[in-house]
Amino acid sequence: MISLGFLTIKRHQELAYFTEVATALKGKGLSFFRFTPLDIDPSTELVHGLTYNESTEEWESDVFPIPDYLYDRCFYQPEPSSKKAEPIVKWLKQRPGTCFLGYGLPNKWEVYQSICEQNSISSYLPTTIQIENFQQLKTLLRKEKSIMIKPVNGSQGNGVIHIQLLAKEITVHTQKRGKSIHKSFANQLDFKRFIDSLLRETSFIGQNFLPLQHKEKPFDIRILLQKNEQGDWIEQGRGVRMGCEKGIVSNLHNGGEVIPFPVILSYYQSPIKELIQEEINSIIKLIPPLLEERFGRLFELGLDIGVTEEGAVWLLDINSKPGRKVITSSSPTSNIGLYQAPYHYIHYMEQQKTKTN
Repeated sequence: MISLGFLTIKRHQELAYFTEVATALKGKGLSFFRFTPLDIDPSTELVHGLTYNESTEEWESDVFPIPDYLYDRCFYQPEPSSKKAEPIVKWLKQRPGTCFLGYGLPNKWEVYQSICEQNSISSYLPTTIQIENFQQLKTLLRKEKSIMIKPVNGSQGNGVIHIQLLAKEITVHTQKRGKSIHKSFANQLDFKRFIDSLLRETSFIGQNFLPLQHKEKPFDIRILLQKNEQGDWIEQGRGVRMGCEKGIVSNLHNGGEVIPFPVILSYYQSPIKELIQEEINSIIKLIPPLLEERFGRLFELGLDIGVTEEGAVWLLDINSKPGRKVITSSSPTSNIGLYQAPYHYIHYMEQQKTKTN
């Protein structure tokens, strides 16, 4: 029996999703396991984790070998468990006999660099620079007057900051758990101290600020792509995240809500509506092969796309470990496809192994 392991930093993470996958695939000839990188005994390479019991539909403690296939859903944070886990995952990716469904993407800056020189996609990308010191940010702010900075390893809208250069002050706006936080700096020294304190924690990317709001609410379109039983990319669904009024991010963790994609599309008139659809479909077709050519095999991607009031389409972010709530909330009929997708892709990879042998 082929084994699939769900790999997370903490055992309870994404439990509901993993259980749905295991339940949906009962009788398909797969055994399911959940564990963290720290659950692996380095001396025996046995895992002290949890296995899914098809009869009781419960997860039970067990000791087992490292599964044949791994579904990596590890999100690394600046905490001890993450720092210990990351090198173990790197070891697993190099271990003979272990196969990841997808090998993931690096940080936002590396991803941007890998696609920005492609003429087919560069027109959809905001002007982006890496920010590692105050001078780089200062130069961008003087040029653009209004910018967004994002942690290179950030997710869920955390750490995103809108900075504006006004006549007599510099304003800073961010969100935490749905609450807006505003600061203003009348002199450059205080502003520099603030930025330096951020840069001590992590590096950022900086972009010109894009007007991606509807009635003062920020929004973006999340599109979930996964591979099917032929190894081809398919769209599992799309939905829209709408943020709080006068907010700067649309992420659900920061108070955003989900609305169906057709609702956003209805804000635009023909022929702009049709052009938006065409450009989104073009991005969907172009991005996966570009990324796999540069970074290796991927299983799923979340594309975040913004659209201005005039209908200009922007590719805002690409995530190789995307959330699914936007899709399951706006396209409930996609759920069974989401739960079965790991099996279909494993079936494809098993066929490829047979052909090779």
